[in-house]
Amino acid sequence: MEERSKATQITAERVLQELGRVAFFDPRRLLNADGSPRPINELDDDTAAVLAGMDIAEEFAGAGEERRFVGYTRKVKLADKVAALNLAMRHLGMLTDKLEVKDVTTRADRLRQARERRKQ
Repeated sequence: MEERSKATQITAERVLQELGRVAFFDPRRLLNADGSPRPINELDDDTAAVLAGMDIAEEFAGAGEERRFVGYTRKVKLADKVAALNLAMRHLGMLTDKLEVKDVTTRADRLRQARERRKQ
């Protein structure tokens, strides 16, 4: 397992770092101070890591020879923050799928109860 981790450079620390990037991402980092979207080549590594997808469409106005380019429509899909928080909480032991049930009766008590049920 360690050899594979070295070869792929996928380590527990790196996975947790990526998980943290998604879990604690602030979407304001996608925008400039004036509210315009930042070009993708200007995004820092933490912000770029959160992008799950991007659609860019050219927008035009008019028709025929009057048709002119007016801008772009950009749609950005972010990684699932709730899922990342859920995984982080599981890693930290804050969530568990296990249900712990304690039986406080002794074996002798259970045997006595079973015998009583048989008599009835």
